[in-house]
Formats: sequence, structure tokens, C-alpha cells
Amino acid sequence: MKKIIYTTDFSKNSVAALKYAVALGEIFNTDVIVLHIATHRELGLTKKDNEKEARIALKDKLKEFCSEHLEEDLSDLNLTVAVKVASSVTKGILDFTRDMEIKILIMGACGSGSFKDFFLGSSTKDMLELSPYPLLAVPPNYRFTELQNVVYTTDFEQEDIINLKELLSLLKPVQPKLIILHVSDQDETMTRNLLEWFKKNLAKKVEYSHIEFKIIFSDNILKSLKENIENLDADMVVMLERKPDSQKSSLLHRDLVKRMQSCIEVPLLSFNEKF
Repeated sequence: MKKIIYTTDFSKNSVAALKYAVALGEIFNTDVIVLHIATHRELGLTKKDNEKEARIALKDKLKEFCSEHLEEDLSDLNLTVAVKVASSVTKGILDFTRDMEIKILIMGACGSGSFKDFFLGSSTKDMLELSPYPLLAVPPNYRFTELQNVVYTTDFEQEDIINLKELLSLLKPVQPKLIILHVSDQDETMTRNLLEWFKKNLAKKVEYSHIEFKIIFSDNILKSLKENIENLDADMVVMLERKPDSQKSSLLHRDLVKRMQSCIEVPLLSFNEKF
């Protein structure tokens, strides 16, 4: 069974992501692993005599963190905790999840600006480029609600069709309305022709009745995306993280996912084009 992996640095910025992970675990009826990546310096701060004792202490701290914020005994939840020692958060996550069957990776999005909050946000941004699994970044003040409206931002490309098929498989238990949003600064006729091509090809790969398409013409891609996501009452936004050398149009350029992760107030699910 594919698992949900949630990572935390014990900061308050990651609490909303913890609650979201547990809620999704119940919806998907799957195991949730709460993971903390510890550095050797952090192990030393536990003041234990050896690494094994330090890891046990951090694992106990992780259990307390979950019990405190979930307000439940861990024995009543389908939840396990793990501590991995690594030189960096990203390396630790990738090493821990290697050869595992992962449904989704969940992390906290950027937060208030303290050093620890910045560190967590920075790690999330790094993982957007490196994660071979769908990565969900949850804003620090977000409260889980039923997934009714999911907005997928597209540039009308073949890779989007592949990701939409995977997304609908992932969200099968909830069957949300899927709003496919394209913000364009290109010629209107060309854009609408591209839309028709995309619809035709998507229909060959995906059978789903709750799909809507929306096109916005604007010179300010980021601002228009943010405004329309708010107007569409989105419960989740889905984007594609491009390859570093990808020569794509401005909607989904390589930096846009990270900028969106920093500014929107709903969870952002990212698929990585490299995998």
C-alpha cells in the first residue's frame, strides 16, 4: 500500500501540514509516516551519550509533537514516526523514501520568517525540484476542508495530460470538481486553438465528468493566477515543476511554482516533470 510521508522540523509552521496529512490518511485509508530529518548537530544538542540514544530521544519528541497538536493518543491513529540522520533535509527525505511506495509527500509551506520557519520553507522549495513523488506544500494557517474544488494550472501540454491522469487517480476517493486554468499573455486565437487541441487529447486519456476549463488573458501571470485561485474558491492548487533546462512559456516557468508556494493561502500540489 502506498504511504503518505509528512516531514516536520517541530516548528509551528508545520502543524497545519501534520493535520492535513492525517486527514488525507483517513480519506485514502492509508498509512501516514511522520518523518523528522536530524542533523548531527541536532543529535548533539539532545545531550545523549550516543547517536542511538539521541535518535530515541528525538523520536519521543516527535511522538509528543504529534500527540500535542492532534490532541489524540498516537495509538488511536494510523500513524508511525521515524527519525533519519542526514547532512541535509532533502538528502534525508530522499534516502528515507528510496524504494518505498509513496502516494504523496507533505511539507509545510513558507511561513512567518523566523529562522526555523525559513529553514522549513527553504527545504520545501528544494524538494519541489527533487521530489520524485507528488509534493503537497501546506500553508501554516490552513485548516483542512473537504476537497471540492481543485485548480490545475496548465500550459496545454502533453505532460499536463499525464499529470492530470495521475492527479485524478490520486483524488479518486473524493471526486472533486477539477478546474483547468490557463493564464495566457499570447494571441487569443492561438490560445483558444490550443485549448481545443488539449481538450481533444485529454478526452482520449481521461474520463471524468467534473471538469471545467478557464482561460484568463493577462500580462501579469502570477497576479492573475493568485486572484483567480481565490475567486474559484480552490481547496487545492496543482502545478507542474519544470525541468531546469525546459524552454516553456511563462505560465509554468521554473520559478513560478516556488513563488506560488510562498504567496497562496491554499495547499499547493506539485508534480515534477523530471520524474
